[in-house]
Amino acid sequence: MVNPKDKRGKVLTTAELCQWLGISSWMALKWRKGGMPFLQKGRIVRYYEGDVREWLDKNNNERSYLNETYA
Repeated sequence: MVNPKDKRGKVLTTAELCQWLGISSWMALKWRKGGMPFLQKGRIVRYYEGDVREWLDKNNNERSYLNETYA
């Protein structure tokens, strides 16, 4: 359960992130290498929804087509 006071929001898997943003897993990997925030323990990768939203807002010049998807 997500704490309503936690601005970071839900924790997403790569599959959930890709579905939410309408991107491929390859693009998610490319964005991680480009600075998108993520958590990793071994081979397990997760994303905080709020951190990703914030990163997208700061980097929206390349990703303006996603505005309707994550707004």
